[in-house]
Amino acid sequence: MKQNITAEQLNELDDTAYWKLFKWYMARYYLEALPRTNTRKSYTERSAMPLLSIGQMIEFLDEDEFGVRHAGDGWWCNGYKKNELCDALWEACVEILNK
Repeated sequence: MKQNITAEQLNELDDTAYWKLFKWYMARYYLEALPRTNTRKSYTERSAMPLLSIGQMIEFLDEDEFGVRHAGDGWWCNGYKKNELCDALWEACVEILNK
């Protein structure tokens, strides 16, 4: 089972959607763990964003209305049917990011 999105999927986001996701990720996972020194890295390039896991996408989607279910031949999430759960969740995330 695929556990994370791919770099290609992440790079398909336009700049607005990418930075919206980046801000959510940083607020959720990074800012709490910042060192108390002045060694913070400047994040101005897309390479700074890690590839989201299934759990992180569920957390992102949990802030919005979403539903997921398994059918015999794939996964459905907010109307997107994919063979991999990860891909179905990503499509739902992209829809929200593009709002």
